[in-house]
Amino acid sequence: QPMFRDQPLSVSAAGLPDGPADLHARPADIAFTDGPGGIAGTVAALRRSAGGRRAEIRPDGPDGLLLEVAVGDGTAIARGDAVRIEIRGGRFFPR
Repeated sequence: QPMFRDQPLSVSAAGLPDGPADLHARPADIAFTDGPGGIAGTVAALRRSAGGRRAEIRPDGPDGLLLEVAVGDGTAIARGDAVRIEIRGGRFFPR
């Protein structure tokens, strides 16, 4: 089962060897979730793009990683909010 830190991912890694890999995901592959699972983080920035609004999420942890998430219409979110996200798609590249 693919993992991001301590959270299982719902992205398939079928056919890949066990071990570290990089996951390339588009903003539309990542979604906000209200459930107890998912990746905890903080909204670092919000911006508008040609495809709509985007949020930069800084997952909790020491590495300074930023994930860009598409923000759906009607989603109330502000910089500094604590959120949970799920990575639902993308492609793995073994290291």
